[in-house]
Amino acid sequence: MYLTELAFWEWAEETFASLLPTIQGGGKVTVDSSAGPGFFDRLIHGEL
Repeated sequence: MYLTELAFWEWAEETFASLLPTIQGGGKVTVDSSAGPGFFDRLIHGEL
């Protein structure tokens, strides 16, 4: 799964949370985004 510009998604945190079983089960999720405050910033800086 590829998620782009996650910092600007209205439901970014909820989307990422719904993908956790995929990630924990060995699947891969690739995320990119330009800088922005909020969930993506916390995700990148390990504050979750």
